[in-house]
Amino acid sequence: RQLARAIPNGAVLIFDTNLVYMLAEGIALSKHGYIKEQMVGRKVTDILSPETQPTLLPLYEATLTGNSRDFTLESERGTFWTRFEPMYEKEQVT
Repeated sequence: RQLARAIPNGAVLIFDTNLVYMLAEGIALSKHGYIKEQMVGRKVTDILSPETQPTLLPLYEATLTGNSRDFTLESERGTFWTRFEPMYEKEQVT
């Protein structure tokens, strides 16, 4: 959480294998209209707009198979530079 708060204009989102957000921290959330309390505990598909789901959902799903991805999304809310990085516990993606 501290790292996420320290990234200028950034955010860190952590989701589980069911695509449910476990953590949402960082200044960029509010700048782009998101509230962390409304994200944590909810599925990615409940949060992403219908317009961005076809683009972003495959990136979330690829992360669960161990793939890292960089992606830039231009939207009405601004430019989002994202890095999808899997987290591991005992060599399993968590």
